[in-house]
Amino acid sequence: MRAQHRCVRRLLSASIFLLCVVASAAPAFGQADTLGLPIARADLRVKLAVDDPFPEELSLLQFTVTLRNAGPDTATAVVVADSLPSGLSFAGGQPSRGAYDPGSGTWLVGTVAPVDSAVLRLSATVDEGTAGQTITNVARVTGLQQVDSRPRNDVDSVSVHVPGADLAVHASAHPPANAYDSNRFRASSVSE
Repeated sequence: MRAQHRCVRRLLSASIFLLCVVASAAPAFGQADTLGLPIARADLRVKLAVDDPFPEELSLLQFTVTLRNAGPDTATAVVVADSLPSGLSFAGGQPSRGAYDPGSGTWLVGTVAPVDSAVLRLSATVDEGTAGQTITNVARVTGLQQVDSRPRNDVDSVSVHVPGADLAVHASAHPPANAYDSNRFRASSVSE
């Protein structure tokens, strides 16, 4: 008969092991093979920052994505996604390692050793017509060959608020002094 495979993850002494038990359909009493294999794990952390949280329309922003491996093992085949949101236009990208594809928003980082980091600097122009809007950029780990022991810190976001002009017009009319005078109007604008 075919052997049945059961795999169970267990946390032992702060290390993750994959325990595979192979047993035949009708094993002899007390016969089971076990094999404990250590699983490589890493703790990747993403931090996202921006140089100007209140940019004007058509201004240039710089986003900094910092990826750090807190270990204990080396992280391989690491991929981070940061697609610029609508309201921002890509102006340039400089990764400290790997390559960034602005079309897909994919940063192919590669290998990150324990306690090592990699940085991606993205330049973006604030689009015209975004006055008064809040724009949020998000960066997240989307690929890794190891087990991430703390996946909650694999994503970060930062928001920018594009200020808008709030104008109010106050108008007042002064009645004419006589029939030959035209109406005089006074208008002033007030920023609120």
